[in-house]
Amino acid sequence: MDVKTSFTPILESHFGAENVIIVKDAKGSQSIRRWYKKWESPDGDIPTIRGNLYNKLLRKVRDVIKNKKIKSITFI
Repeated sequence: MDVKTSFTPILESHFGAENVIIVKDAKGSQSIRRWYKKWESPDGDIPTIRGNLYNKLLRKVRDVIKNKKIKSITFI
């Protein structure tokens, strides 16, 4: 699905285009440990890679909102 033709127009019509910033970042079929920095398995094992997708998303968001005044952030 292209967010520019489906999701973005709805938000912009509701909130105003000048008040909406969309940062798309998707990676299918990934485990929660790739998103959650403190993830541990039920038996206490700590994987070597965890939280890297979350960090990547935050870098993208920071680049887009640099020098902008933000009132609210929503992750979907």
